[in-house]
Amino acid sequence: MLKLYYFLIFKRTLINVYYFFQVSVPELIKKQNFLKKNSIYLLVELFIVRVFYSNYFFRNFKKSKFLIYKKNDDQKLFQERYNTHQIQTETFSNFEKKGFEELGNLDSLFLEKLKEEIFPGISKYNNQTGYYKSLIENESTQTGRLIIKPNNSLKNISSIFNSELIQNITKNYLGSTNISYSSNVFISYNFPNISKKETNKNGQVYHIDCRYKKFYKIFIYLNDVNYENGAHHFIKNSHKTKPINFSSLRLYEDEVVEKNFQDDLVIFEGKEGKVFLEDTFGLHKSGYIQNGIRSILVLEIGNGNIRYDKEDILIKKI
Repeated sequence: MLKLYYFLIFKRTLINVYYFFQVSVPELIKKQNFLKKNSIYLLVELFIVRVFYSNYFFRNFKKSKFLIYKKNDDQKLFQERYNTHQIQTETFSNFEKKGFEELGNLDSLFLEKLKEEIFPGISKYNNQTGYYKSLIENESTQTGRLIIKPNNSLKNISSIFNSELIQNITKNYLGSTNISYSSNVFISYNFPNISKKETNKNGQVYHIDCRYKKFYKIFIYLNDVNYENGAHHFIKNSHKTKPINFSSLRLYEDEVVEKNFQDDLVIFEGKEGKVFLEDTFGLHKSGYIQNGIRSILVLEIGNGNIRYDKEDILIKKI
């Protein structure tokens, strides 16, 4: 039985090598100019990440253990308080075990400042959906999703990353104080003529992320989100282990995933300002937009020095 287990790991590694050269190299090297943002040495690190750390056997080899490194004010970002050792430890434990943790909502005043920072002028709109629609209408090509890359040095985005709770989770979960972080805003909308290719590209099919040896994401809803306007889906515990046929860096049909993991499906609905953490090495996807618009800020924090975008920030010894 043990021989079969190691044989499957070896087989999965060979498959990952194939996907690296057939998918990762054409996409990242040729289309996204990876070598313009990174040294040739980081191409080797990327190979290690995609080939070995996309296998949970290697990725979960090092165990996480939560310790608070320093005491800082949480800068009043959250409606709930996360500034005691017990609360932070419980939050970390839940996240590490399940692959996700809901943090409640951002403080309403901070949320308004954050949105104004990302979308200058949005506060002038009585109906902020009208603002999002104006952005979509100005797009020359309609694809069902609009991507905005904020400046990661902006005050309010930085204050989320620099909060005591997030920094302590980062150091402990990633097992490193040398990290990269980035942010994206995704505005998804109903698009009747959307193609299967665009649906896949928009993250509306189950998939696995693997951009660093270890990483996680912070999701913040910037408007009210329910099942009809694209609530995020996640298969709990799949960040740690999953059947071998769900371990490749490819797309998986909804019916197949939800049939095999029907008891582990988590759907995140909530009001604007809702915050949740997720290790997106687990199976996940954006929900389909049946009606309305979904606006979401996603911060990604990874272990390592790989830069995927010019706005990515590298930090040593956070």
